[in-house]
Amino acid sequence: MPKTKEQYEALRSQKMELIENTAMACFAENGFHGTSISSIAKKAGISTGLTYNYFSSKEDLLTAIYLKGIKKIFAPIDQLQAIHEKDFRAFMEHIFAEMESNTHFWKLYFIVMSQPDILAKYQEHIMKTIAPLIVKISIHFQSKGIPDPEVETRLLFSMLDGICMNYVADSKHYPLNEIRRKILNHYG
Repeated sequence: MPKTKEQYEALRSQKMELIENTAMACFAENGFHGTSISSIAKKAGISTGLTYNYFSSKEDLLTAIYLKGIKKIFAPIDQLQAIHEKDFRAFMEHIFAEMESNTHFWKLYFIVMSQPDILAKYQEHIMKTIAPLIVKISIHFQSKGIPDPEVETRLLFSMLDGICMNYVADSKHYPLNEIRRKILNHYG
């Protein structure tokens, strides 16, 4: 049993991370509707009741995972006032590294994006996160003289979604490094 507040918080954080990571894997494997809190708890090796101590529902758990993942993806440019070339390149490298290292999150991302009933719950959160980034990248593209910078930004995000979807579907054969170089050469 933890003796200090710091130890308690560390233990709590570890349990939440265990539940989130296990849930992400379960959602990626079985879909949102095909996964229950009890199956997540069983796979995590904890009780269902303990899971409910941390998350009030499966929807609450999905929200925590999804928003944390979205924030992690956009973290490199989220706090920047303006994006410079080195920032843009670092952001692109970060996106590709996330594709490679966090396939469970990306599977979950596409599950959410492809199911209207689930997407409706997260659309507002997604847009609150993405809208300022679209503006920042559009301004960056405008400073480079790229025509229709907002359209170009949305095209870039669409390409990244497509690249990620293809990589997640066939990571063994998908030429991710070559695609990364092509994107960086095109925009860099």
